[in-house]
Amino acid sequence: MMEAPENPPRGPAAFASLEDPEAVQAQAAILLAVGAEMSGDRAAVQGMSAAAAQPMDMLLADELEEFPIPRLVPPGRRMSPRVAMERRYGRNEPRMMVQIAEDLYRTRSSTAAAALAHAAMEHPHELVRVAAAHAALAVTTEPAQPYAILVEGTSSEDELTRDVAATALARYNPEDPALRALVGEPELPTPGIAHTSTLVHGTWAANGTWWPPNGNFWDYIDQNVWLNDLYANNDYYKWSGGYSRGARDQGADLLTTWINAHGVNDLSLMAHSHGASVTMLASWRGVTFGRVVFLSSPVHPSLYNMNFAAVQKVTSIRVKMDLVLLADRSGARFSDPRYNEHVLPVWFNHSATHDPAVWVRHNVPTML
Repeated sequence: MMEAPENPPRGPAAFASLEDPEAVQAQAAILLAVGAEMSGDRAAVQGMSAAAAQPMDMLLADELEEFPIPRLVPPGRRMSPRVAMERRYGRNEPRMMVQIAEDLYRTRSSTAAAALAHAAMEHPHELVRVAAAHAALAVTTEPAQPYAILVEGTSSEDELTRDVAATALARYNPEDPALRALVGEPELPTPGIAHTSTLVHGTWAANGTWWPPNGNFWDYIDQNVWLNDLYANNDYYKWSGGYSRGARDQGADLLTTWINAHGVNDLSLMAHSHGASVTMLASWRGVTFGRVVFLSSPVHPSLYNMNFAAVQKVTSIRVKMDLVLLADRSGARFSDPRYNEHVLPVWFNHSATHDPAVWVRHNVPTML
């Protein structure tokens, strides 16, 4: 897993290196954010949240001061990023990206943004190619290349790259066969006796290794945070991890059934990514929670809200400009103070919130 940057390169300078991990993640963030601007998704998120009287944005003013993104007007029609690249810059090679990025930041042109996406699809690092493909699909008349890049990215060995690729692909075609390997089979619980806390995985993580008993994050939490309290039997809670409202709704039903089958009241849990959405749905289904910790939670208040009458305390831990949440077109933070939000001083990496080293370095247990 790539380490989450604490001081990433900014603006066009982020494209000066093709290899530095911090630069690579910064490039991906710029491309994903620019794609959200070109598609109109950022404006849509702002508009829907305003209508619901819950102000929300994908990109936050304080983060944009630290890590600027050019504000773009969506183009009036689709275009060919390849043609935009060839007509404006002549040749397509990754080293051209600094020049194109400088043009983009200076002119705020959707043509320059499309050209940058096209150039970045030839990047040597898969994460940048995936982010560029998602940006290109927002406007392109030639979807074959970016679509193929997303499909290939779903089998990446890097968790962050895989999650960005799969989330982006699922937004365009949730039934693509490449996504099936990332989705597990939900299991009905058998009756038993639970401890008082558990972990809830997120999208694409049903087959992950960090969250089940004896996984590295499970071990860290059990030994250092919720001492010897995590459920450890083989029938631990698991949902499919599918990227759909139906999969999350099914996950909430399974969580409610699991809690009732194990006879535990006021269950405490940590939920990563859309596992938080599953938890929020379950909170309206007659179960009660103790401490709930959301890790890199998406923010979709028109779909998912916590029933605060059913929980003792909620804490939200997240990173700045989360790449997977950008691909998800999620809001960046909760507006309701009852979520007790803490933003770690690290950038981009959706998986950082379940990294024991990050918890130790930034003393996350004191935030709970």
